[in-house]
Amino acid sequence: MEQLRFFDSLNLREKKQYSGVPENWKLKPLCCLSNVSEEEVYYATSEEGTVSSLDVFRKSNTFILYLLNKKGEQVLCFKKHAGLFSNKMEISNAAEDHLGSVQKHGSSKTHFQVLDAGGQVMYGLEGPPLNPETFHIRKGDTTVGKISKRPTRIAEEDVSRNVHFGIVFPFAADTTEKGVLLGALFLIDLTF
Repeated sequence: MEQLRFFDSLNLREKKQYSGVPENWKLKPLCCLSNVSEEEVYYATSEEGTVSSLDVFRKSNTFILYLLNKKGEQVLCFKKHAGLFSNKMEISNAAEDHLGSVQKHGSSKTHFQVLDAGGQVMYGLEGPPLNPETFHIRKGDTTVGKISKRPTRIAEEDVSRNVHFGIVFPFAADTTEKGVLLGALFLIDLTF
């Protein structure tokens, strides 16, 4: 997870083939997180190795995604819970320590709260109600980062979606905050 401190931004990408995945991996990545140079730095997988895209997870109420580095080591775990009254993503590290959560806030479907492990608000996320393409990461009344739609620069064949969300982290965010904000990135991408 320490590698997160070196990234100012990351982009979620779904590809037909992933260039950095070792051949001995048993789990097929559902998507990757790439840096500004489009280099794959993390891979999202599921224990359900037969799933071939994120579309299955967009339709399900609950699921678990694992974020792996290029060595195949687990970095983060994302657990989504959805129901009639909640839409929440819980984030933990590889040691299964709870880092925080992201949950829908209020009656608007485009407002979320980013909470630390103790349930205290770290950030708010606000997006426009119609056509949510950019979510502003706010600390109090100040915008400190954003999660926004980003088309891929490199055309991929047979990819279910060529537009995903990317994140620009708040400048002062530590690795734990960045890990929880990645949970927000996944939740927003899967929701919208």
